[in-house]
Amino acid sequence: MGYLLSLSKSATENWLDGSELLLLICGLVLAYGAAGEYLEEHGKLPRWMKWSSSPVHVFVWMVAISLFGEFAGDAGVYMFSGHLQSINDIEVAQLNALTQPRNLKDPKTLTEACLPFRGHVVQVLSYSTDAEAWRLAQQIIGALRDAGLTVADDTAKTVALGGFETGVVVQGPESEKPLKEAIADVLGARDLVLRKPSLINVAPPPSTQIVTGGRNIEAISVMAGVKPLPTQTREH
Repeated sequence: MGYLLSLSKSATENWLDGSELLLLICGLVLAYGAAGEYLEEHGKLPRWMKWSSSPVHVFVWMVAISLFGEFAGDAGVYMFSGHLQSINDIEVAQLNALTQPRNLKDPKTLTEACLPFRGHVVQVLSYSTDAEAWRLAQQIIGALRDAGLTVADDTAKTVALGGFETGVVVQGPESEKPLKEAIADVLGARDLVLRKPSLINVAPPPSTQIVTGGRNIEAISVMAGVKPLPTQTREH
């Protein structure tokens, strides 16, 4: 069973074709053997079917072996067609995941996780031409603001040059590590430790309105990147 589950789609299709071919061959052999038995029993067996001095034994063996072969072929068709259907279901699910926009599954969970950090500053970004990521970023912004955080909405402003981030990336200074971990745990985000913390202009005292001309403070940065491609099934 473990070997069956490890088969790729192409290998499964080959095994399914082989099982169907086995059924066809065994069906022909069964028909030939049954016909030979009948003709031998009624004394009407033609000379070209008399392969030995006791052709009836040959026909009996042909019937018996073909029946076993049909059983093996039926089992193969059942197993490999089921496995092929499972692979197709996975591929359909991957295509649905690729075409459906991402959503913040439970905004209340993110809000509750950030409640202890009321008044902290978070910058939320997305790429300028990525409407799907902008939609997700707006959901994140809403949940963070509900927790009383000061959110700098810098969505649809980042221009990708030579590369882009995928998924959701959370980063920030060491002083904001608890908040960074709280956000990353809820979003299932990955942290790029090589990046420098963001600097945001905030007018004192911090409020939900981010304005220029204020003081620079280090803040958490949440980047809603490009939607990742689904994991490809490994071929064997």
